[in-house]
Amino acid sequence: MVTGGVSWTSEIFNYRQQRPIGSFAGIEPSPGGGVFLPGINFVDGPWEPVNWGPLGWQYSINRKHGLGIANNWFYTRGRHTINFGVDTRRTFQDDQECQLCAGNLFFAARTTADPVNDAEGIFTGNGFASFLLGNVDGAQRSYAPMTRLRNFYIAPYFQDNVKITPRFTLNWGLRWDLAFPFSNDNQANQLVFFNPSIPNPHVISPITGQPMLGAMAQLGKNCNGCAGWDHPDMQWRHFSPRLGFAYQVNSKTVVLAGMSFSFLNTGGFEYGTSQVAVNFGNTLYGNVIFEDNGGQIPGLGQWDTTPLPSPIKSTFSPGFPANNTSEIHRHIDQAYSELLTIGVQRELPWKMFTTVSYVHSHDLHLPAALIRRNQLDPKIPATLCPDGLFRETECVLAVSWMSDAGQAVLKGLGFGQFQGLYTPYENYMNDWGNRPLIRTLVPYPQYRDISNPFDTTGADKYDALQVGFQKRTGSGLTLLMAYTFSKTISNTDSSVSRSTVRGLNQFDPESEWSVARDDRTHVLSISQVYELPIGPGKKLLNQGGALRKNLLGGWSFSGSYQYTSGTPVQITAGGRPLFTIANRANILPGSFDVNWDNYYRGLPVFNIKKFQFPGAWRVGNAAPFYSGFRNPFESNETLGISKRFFLGERVNAELRVEFDNVLNRMRVCGGDKMDNNAYDVAGLDPNNTNFNFGIVSPGAVCQGNTPRRGQAFFKMTF
Repeated sequence: MVTGGVSWTSEIFNYRQQRPIGSFAGIEPSPGGGVFLPGINFVDGPWEPVNWGPLGWQYSINRKHGLGIANNWFYTRGRHTINFGVDTRRTFQDDQECQLCAGNLFFAARTTADPVNDAEGIFTGNGFASFLLGNVDGAQRSYAPMTRLRNFYIAPYFQDNVKITPRFTLNWGLRWDLAFPFSNDNQANQLVFFNPSIPNPHVISPITGQPMLGAMAQLGKNCNGCAGWDHPDMQWRHFSPRLGFAYQVNSKTVVLAGMSFSFLNTGGFEYGTSQVAVNFGNTLYGNVIFEDNGGQIPGLGQWDTTPLPSPIKSTFSPGFPANNTSEIHRHIDQAYSELLTIGVQRELPWKMFTTVSYVHSHDLHLPAALIRRNQLDPKIPATLCPDGLFRETECVLAVSWMSDAGQAVLKGLGFGQFQGLYTPYENYMNDWGNRPLIRTLVPYPQYRDISNPFDTTGADKYDALQVGFQKRTGSGLTLLMAYTFSKTISNTDSSVSRSTVRGLNQFDPESEWSVARDDRTHVLSISQVYELPIGPGKKLLNQGGALRKNLLGGWSFSGSYQYTSGTPVQITAGGRPLFTIANRANILPGSFDVNWDNYYRGLPVFNIKKFQFPGAWRVGNAAPFYSGFRNPFESNETLGISKRFFLGERVNAELRVEFDNVLNRMRVCGGDKMDNNAYDVAGLDPNNTNFNFGIVSPGAVCQGNTPRRGQAFFKMTF
């Protein structure tokens, strides 16, 4: 038997966050015309982290289309049941993500603080006051073109179910996954990326007078600055085997086992999870960043005289200045999953059925953020900054690189001189101006940040005991129950590398392994439906006229009950000691003593002595997450009652009423509403006034789930 089919899927997301507002003093018109409201953000002081407006978002235009062709041949001969065929897919994406076209303005408390007694704005100053004065501390804005991307996938496969004996069935198969990486058409896109191995004509060494390594390149062939290749290498050895069996022990018991090897939708083939349009297609189309100066002088200035400029498209050259950039590699590993399952199925009396299974999966080459190209070497803060500092400003790394102290450090580290200053490269002063010393000590100081969307060093492991119970329809009752006892460990936690909270120190990748952010130890789900045994087609009172049938028949009761462990909580420490992500705390001996009821007492919900602030410029030794410290347990019961009406042979109606969280359980907010910064401990720093470490939403009522609510609906079918 031969089957086949053609499918076409289409998703169009044209979203305009806002319309032009006419005029605004602090920002120039958009590159496409019109003035849009920028994001208004308050940092430091009592207003943190309040923001107004659309956070710079102007619009998103995203059109995704997909063509699928499937062909399957089914053949039975003797003991063999064979399936073989080809799965073919072609996808298209036109993407213009203008998420920062309107711009973002940042207003700091220290701008209006007491310059003599409180220059950092800890006790005085207010970001809102800076906003009223129009003093913009920092700003960012970028423009986005329409990027057109395509890829192609084809996979021939073969599978055979072999009846070895009447009780033993063997299943085996092989799939060849041919995921062709997307190719860049330079006529449609200008995909620009960071290449660490080519010289940068803009970055001249003050020692040798020669260009230093680390420049920009274009993905493509036969163009200015092209890399000589327009797509990552094709992976031809992606074979995915499957093997499994089922053995019938007796008439009521079956043992099953299986293993498989499957490639996932990632790597050089998938341009969505790596956000190619945003990370590589937007670079040349304008990117404006004004960093804060770390002092009281606003980084941008007074918006009446210096409005945030409109991004201007750049002409490509290997050395054109790019604040933020991303890298892509010629060889990119595609993620794959190894799966093993072993289980027993058992039929029980009274139409009941149960399964018990062990499941193990191991995923490799997942998207991650463990490769930090522009990370500061941990030896530098360890050498230059003393132990026990409370704030980053207490170390020389936070002072200006042009200061006497900064110049002394650069001289001691062997930097060369240009125009009387020790500097990482000759044009650094023009590019970055008066910035903190730490900026000069990163591997590629010509760039603010270098991301790696194609970092595939992530992995995870999942082990679970799964128990299922089913009461099939009988006497009007259907019951389903599933329980999972599991553990997931990982060194990454997002399908998009930019969204991961891991990757603090690339020199210590093992420290990123911990229980996963979405791990849940216990998951219990129960659902049931019970139809009352009265009325038409039932055992009781099944006779009578229309009135009796509609009064007594068609009643049913249903319920859905979910009980799950909370997900792990993240504990952080302020600062970015390695110029990557937020720091982690130190972990100390003792128990976590988690008690979320302390929320009602205004007390910390865990033992705050378990964590310790590691000190400014010191990397904390705590893991990203711990299994023993989780968000509150989640419970929810939903009950429903329905009534069917019999209005004739062709007309039926149903009235249904449901109540969610019918017991009105109150679950307090979790770690997302808790002060999880180990710096905020009473007595740690005499200048710190926030002693709320471990307290959930201090001074406000915070419920983490939805209170009891009901809904009713009526439908008629004819």
